[in-house]
Formats: sequence, C-alpha cells, structure tokens
Amino acid sequence: MAKGIDVRDYKYLIIGGTQRAATTSIFRYLADHPEVCPSNMEETCFFLDKDYPLRVKYRFEEGMDKYNEYFCHCPSHRDLRVEATPHYLYSPNTPIRIKNSLPSVKIVFTLREPISRLISLYKLAKQLRHIAPTMSFELFVQEQLQAIEEGSLRPMWMRTLEEGRYSVYLKPYFEIFSREDVCVVWFEDLCEKPKETVQKICNFAGIDPAFFEDYNFRTFNPTYPVRSSIVHYIYWKLRGRFLYYIHNRTLIWKILRSINFTIEPLYLKLNRQPFEDVKIMPETRSFLIDYYRDEPKELESLIGEQPPWQLEVI
Repeated sequence: MAKGIDVRDYKYLIIGGTQRAATTSIFRYLADHPEVCPSNMEETCFFLDKDYPLRVKYRFEEGMDKYNEYFCHCPSHRDLRVEATPHYLYSPNTPIRIKNSLPSVKIVFTLREPISRLISLYKLAKQLRHIAPTMSFELFVQEQLQAIEEGSLRPMWMRTLEEGRYSVYLKPYFEIFSREDVCVVWFEDLCEKPKETVQKICNFAGIDPAFFEDYNFRTFNPTYPVRSSIVHYIYWKLRGRFLYYIHNRTLIWKILRSINFTIEPLYLKLNRQPFEDVKIMPETRSFLIDYYRDEPKELESLIGEQPPWQLEVI
C-alpha cells in the first residue's frame, strides 16, 4: 500500500452473487484483467455478520487493516481491487458495513434460476458430506420447510430453499446503494454469452472491456459427481486450509495457485464419474414452482429487468 493511502481509498468491485451462480468463474476472469488486482483469498467473507455460520479468517470487528491483508500483493498501478463472497447477499448487516467502509465500491450480483440452483446445492452438499449421501432431494426440501416453520437454528446448507427468493435479500442493497453502484447479471447469460456478460461487468466497473474480445472463458468450480465423497471432502478441506494459512504470503500463494491450476483438473479426472440426474417427484417440482412463482416479477420490479428464465418450464 502506497504511503499516505488508506485501504478505504482504493476502488473495489465486490462480486456478491449467490452460491452456484458462477461467482468463481467471474472472479477468475476478472483476475486476468490488467487493470484488476484480485484478493489473495477469493471469498474473504470479511464483511459477514459475526454470527453468520461460516469460518472467517479476519472479521470486520478486527478493523480494515485486516481487510487490506487480502490485497497486500497488489501493486499500486492496479486500480481496481476485486473479491467474491456470495454469502454477502444473505448477511443482514453486510450492506451497511460495506457502504460505510469502502467509499469507492461497486457490487455485482450473479443470480441463477432458483430451482436449478437448489438442485446444484443439493448435489454439492452431498459431495462435501454436509448432508447424508443417501438423503433424497424431497427430504432435503422437506427438512428446510420444517425448520422454517419451527424457526429453529439451521446450518448454512439448510437455508438454500428460502435463499432462492433473491429479491428479499437484494432490497437492502438497492435501498442503501445508488443504482449506479449495484449491478445484477444472470448465470444463464454467462453460460450462453460469456463475453457480452463479462464485458457488461467491465463497463459497470469502469475497466476496459476490450481485454475480453478474444478471451478463453473456461468454467471454474462446476458441479460434478464424484466417485468418493470422502476423498472429495478431504481434498476440499485440505485445499481450504492451505489457502486459509498462506493467503498473505505472496510468493508461496502465487506458487501454490499455479500448482493448483494443474493439480485440480487431474484430481477431477480421477475422482469424477458420469452424471446421474436428480430425480424430482412431480409434487415437489410443482411445490417449488409455486414457492418461487412471484420471484421473477419481484426481481423485475426491483432491478428493472426480467430474469431469463420461466419457472413453469423448468
């Protein structure tokens, strides 16, 4: 950090997103841009509420100097600092924390059709052994409904049903930030037209979109079936621990990051298997369509843009 410059004086772009909506891919794409310096830990989680059920390296209560450690490798000539924490969308006090802490910040949210997102999170929860490998999709939904009705405390994986009602969680951001500082993009658009979608984010963030004219848009962190959920759980635990402890050791971080780009595809090749479609009972599908029925209209009213999906044909 340049002498006399405070961590608050830099420009930031925060990818708020939602889980399983390509926040990692967007983060990796932008990290390649010459005008961007990415955080050395993709999901800093720094602005989350203290009681949010995620492990956090540094908390907001520890002060903004701790936040700067995620950007300690940034050269002064790179103006835009970027991080991606999907859970910011769901943490009640996060919008005002960001607003009060970072005077020059823009936030982009990626949203995905809520039923396909729920299915993707169900698969991931099984792979990472957050839920029993034998749990059916119907039971996954039913247990969340029951917990909502009882008002009981729930782990993160048991909140995914209601978190698909994005408009409820987006409203505080549109109330606290100006419209010029909040942008929403769609997961489906990123899949179908990645260049146009990422260039839209560039224009919003104030960096040159021409960099992505001939860019290779790879898919990062996809949902895939694994042969052994135990091996997968151990792999992601170890990977997370390495990043947790070496994120601010710039040279080691760069070396391990490069190695990871080679190791991860090899690991996936060994441990992945052919896809098995999640079987959804007709009554569950009908319930979900009804549960999210008003969401497209609510989003259009809030954002001024209609989502590129229709629940009735899901």
